[in-house]
Amino acid sequence: MSRFLLLLIALDSLLIAPQSIAQSSASNSPIVYRVGVLKDGPSWYYDRSLKEIAAELQDLAGTTVAFVEPSLDAQHDPAKVVPLLKRALEDEQIDLIYACGVMATEAVKKLPDALRIKPIMAGAIQFSDVGGLITPDGVSSKPNLTFITEPTRVDSDLALLRKLTGSDTVHVLIDELVFEAFDKLPEARAQFREKLGIESVMHPISPAIEEALDRLPDTPGLPVYVPLLPRVESLERQRLYEELAQRGAITVAMFGHEEVPLGALAGLATDLSAPIARRTALNMLQMLQGVPADNLSVYLPVQDRLIINARTAQNTPGWSPTYEIALEADFYGDEVYYDGEPIRIDQAMRRARANNVEVAIATAALSSQVAQLNIARSGIRPRIDLSADARHATYDSRIDPIMPERQGSASYGAQLRQVLFSDAIFTNIRAQRLGLEASQWERRSQELDAMEAAAVAFLNVLSARALYNIERENLRLTQNNLQLAQLRVEIGSAEPSEIFRWQQDVATSRARLFQRETDRINAVIGFNRILGEADPNLQHSFQDIEVGPDDFYLLEDRLSLIKTRDFFVSFGSYLGQLALNFSPELKAFQATIGAQTQVYAQQRRRTVLPEVSGFAGADRTLANNEFINPRSEGALSVGVQLSFPLFEGGQRKAEIDQQAAEVARLMAQRLNAEQLILQSALSIYQQLGASHPNIRLSQEAEEASIKNYQAVREKYSFGAASILDLLDAQATRIQRRRDKELAVYDYLIHVFQFQRALSWFEFEEEDPDWRAHADAVYGFFDSPPNESVLEPIDTTQRRLN
Repeated sequence: MSRFLLLLIALDSLLIAPQSIAQSSASNSPIVYRVGVLKDGPSWYYDRSLKEIAAELQDLAGTTVAFVEPSLDAQHDPAKVVPLLKRALEDEQIDLIYACGVMATEAVKKLPDALRIKPIMAGAIQFSDVGGLITPDGVSSKPNLTFITEPTRVDSDLALLRKLTGSDTVHVLIDELVFEAFDKLPEARAQFREKLGIESVMHPISPAIEEALDRLPDTPGLPVYVPLLPRVESLERQRLYEELAQRGAITVAMFGHEEVPLGALAGLATDLSAPIARRTALNMLQMLQGVPADNLSVYLPVQDRLIINARTAQNTPGWSPTYEIALEADFYGDEVYYDGEPIRIDQAMRRARANNVEVAIATAALSSQVAQLNIARSGIRPRIDLSADARHATYDSRIDPIMPERQGSASYGAQLRQVLFSDAIFTNIRAQRLGLEASQWERRSQELDAMEAAAVAFLNVLSARALYNIERENLRLTQNNLQLAQLRVEIGSAEPSEIFRWQQDVATSRARLFQRETDRINAVIGFNRILGEADPNLQHSFQDIEVGPDDFYLLEDRLSLIKTRDFFVSFGSYLGQLALNFSPELKAFQATIGAQTQVYAQQRRRTVLPEVSGFAGADRTLANNEFINPRSEGALSVGVQLSFPLFEGGQRKAEIDQQAAEVARLMAQRLNAEQLILQSALSIYQQLGASHPNIRLSQEAEEASIKNYQAVREKYSFGAASILDLLDAQATRIQRRRDKELAVYDYLIHVFQFQRALSWFEFEEEDPDWRAHADAVYGFFDSPPNESVLEPIDTTQRRLN
């Protein structure tokens, strides 16, 4: 049978059969099929599988399948299996036999072809191709028998175990009934040795885990492989993994998705219970309807995913994942691997507001401005000066012999001075007050910048982490396709060059994964710098933000009320006005311009407004020499002083011109700042309007790319699509996933940039101006103003700190 025909049959089984069955049953009376369930005995796994298969069969409308189960239960007695199988074959009321267990599956496989007179579905998944059960066309080589196989499962698991331990010898726990029923174990061991270079040591065990622990060497780092243990319940398996971890054993479980949460260290297999039940039900139904078993594909495409139990890893002495394994793996219970506390984006923004270095610099500048104001105020306060002077002179006069040889004098006094009127001092005080107000607004601007930077850095970390996870997914897909290519080459349906191509992509994906992890670490370092953390490598558990197509994460989702283009434009114009009114930068400019205008006006008044000050003083002078007695005199003085410049050689006019130019420069800078603020607000608003629909569109594109990839991979597995088709489908799927993740974070970055343009963050309710700003923004949706009559909105004056 050609691979193309096989593809058509497989597609028919997966897509067409349920509908055709439903259509035929709608016009005819329901058909009742009887399935004999040949059971090994009670089993947590096979009993559950049987229920899942029955549910899938029940979903096929118009079809009734009755299971004949109790009389075909071997109760875990190997001697009963073959007689029960013969009874089912001879029972004319049984249309199909389902071998529910390993012993039952091995019995139907060993049955001579001439005796296999009824269609049989083997329930034990074939995890290797030992025994030649699979033809090059991917169907069963046994007549009237089909099954489901994942032939690379054990090979992949053993290769993982060697990668985790570095050992070429592994210890395999295997149910003693399986050990006795499966006579191909020597061939399987030889295949592992030749193909993988791994020596396997089998340990048959009963459901008692103490027996398993006694059989295994008590050696730290012992590689232990745990396949399906159908008779060991979950609590016992959990205890088994705990005991092995305490010994330091490294365990890999065949059923990773189920066993790793119980305590197994690692596993690759994802949850395939639903696909297995679906495929089994469809194959059974088709055989009941007369489709030959050799027309049914036996392969089950898998998607491996390395998962490691973080707690087990932490509790296993002497073992830690390598850097490469840590990058590729998902960690179950991964919170034990993160020392950092959980952090939300609003918490990060508050920390940046309090600890950012730029904010600290602005705070220091504000304190300096407070000191400048106090210095200016000191000019109008009383001033007291104390003075003292003492002198002693010795003379040697040959001209005048009467001249005394020694003479001394001393004086001391105090003076009180009070400025009564000084236009320069009063103007300086007013200017310094305005300078203090400007410094406050500048600090507020730095706070807003720090909060915006923290939000963007937080989202950059989430974005870097998402890109890392996407690259890890790409590596998994490539590794799974490499396994598929190896399988196709083994059965002769593909050229070895396909393996080499996938191996190239695996190496390239690993290199990109390392780079993505580096990008993530650098994003964390940048985030810590913005928050002012002392340790740049400090780890946090970043809380992700989920935004759906109908979520806005802004203005309490009021943006959903914007339904028309006119409304969108009108709201944008209104927000532009708010951005100008709320801007601390413009308020700082306004205060600075006011201060410089005060200085300019004072320069023009200098020659007409004198400085007036009053003073009072007391002085006493002491003097003596060798001819007279010491004497002293005292003086008291009180007065008023008035002064103003008359002529300064052109200095006054030059200073006035200079100050006028400074005011003009500041006004031009303010106008430029207004234009930039308005442009930034409107531009970000437009980006916000474009980036939100991109969330929905990118999700739709990703969903389509996944379906396309699955269809192409299914065709590739049957040889109906080339490797280039699959490479292109995988690249498209990864790109669409990347687009979807980045669309959310791009939109969120625009959300916080938009709030920064408004100088108002929605979460910052402790800010004094928050309520006024919130009412101004939210109020638009209650009564939208006419764009032509928009007026600037006055906001609460920020109080000085």
